[in-house]
Amino acid sequence: MPVRILVVDSDLVTINWLQSKLTPEGYAVDGTTRGDVALQKIIQDPPDLIVLDLTLPDSDGLDLIRRLREDPKLHNLGSSSFSSRTQPSDIVAGLNAGADHYVHKRPGAEAELLPTIRACLTQPSKASHIQSHGKIISFCSAKGGTGTTSICVNTAFALAN
Repeated sequence: MPVRILVVDSDLVTINWLQSKLTPEGYAVDGTTRGDVALQKIIQDPPDLIVLDLTLPDSDGLDLIRRLREDPKLHNLGSSSFSSRTQPSDIVAGLNAGADHYVHKRPGAEAELLPTIRACLTQPSKASHIQSHGKIISFCSAKGGTGTTSICVNTAFALAN
């Protein structure tokens, strides 16, 4: 049985374009232009993944993601935001709402979207699980040769032990 993807986008051309890119990859793709219809489809027969625009004619895509994350039966549903909103605040809002990934709509975006979809589908746990059980530590350096890599490796080794 092929992996089922629901594309939710206000633009029917984008839905058709994504179908033309995802179907040859072996995915079964369904689409809708409305958030309320998407929610009904997801509740009745959950897909394996949703690809969602944040700008919908009847609702905000962020609200749809939040509703899915709050539902115990649907909170692990993979989601990738595919939006023309490119401001850092929009990206952060999408990820904070619960989207697993954020991809900008642009020519050639399928080169980024396809690996993102594969990553969403192979992920054993979703972002909500990772946030509650893990930590991210970041090391930055203004220039090379300052020993940042050594610090990273030593810290990882110390945490592992």
